[in-house]
Amino acid sequence: MSTWSILVGVVVSIGLSIGCGEVSSSDEDGGAGTVTVTLSQANSTIVTDGLGCTQNGTRYVSEMSFYRVFKLADYDISSSFHIKGVTFGLYSAVAGGDATSQSALIRIYEYTGPTGGDALDFEMFQMVSSTEFEQPDITTPTTIDVLMSADIESGTETFIVDLYVPYG
Repeated sequence: MSTWSILVGVVVSIGLSIGCGEVSSSDEDGGAGTVTVTLSQANSTIVTDGLGCTQNGTRYVSEMSFYRVFKLADYDISSSFHIKGVTFGLYSAVAGGDATSQSALIRIYEYTGPTGGDALDFEMFQMVSSTEFEQPDITTPTTIDVLMSADIESGTETFIVDLYVPYG
């Protein structure tokens, strides 16, 4: 069994940040262009002990999805949005058995359900992109950058980033 200790409050409340996204825009002459922005929901990028997500009262998880909901209007984005990568904080990662790394996924969804409550409506998730990556064992807190490509279409109000850690 593998374990991860993923941090709350690091680069987004559960450790996810959309890094280096590009927003389509127009300049004063009406020409199209792009502006690079980073969407974040955290006050700090420092990975420290004591901020871990928990499963059954422990700081370790064996299979879990960690979701962050991003409302584009909160970031003054009203056009299409191209995601180039996701960053999350990781306190430790230990693969099970004799393995020295473990697979994980970053998944991006458009979301049309209600927000602001304690639950998400999974029937309102529409997959946009998914990227698998190998996470080597670490014992020193760090941030992890996962390069990926995902396009959030103009008119989309909300999208979700999911860090999925499979069992084993």
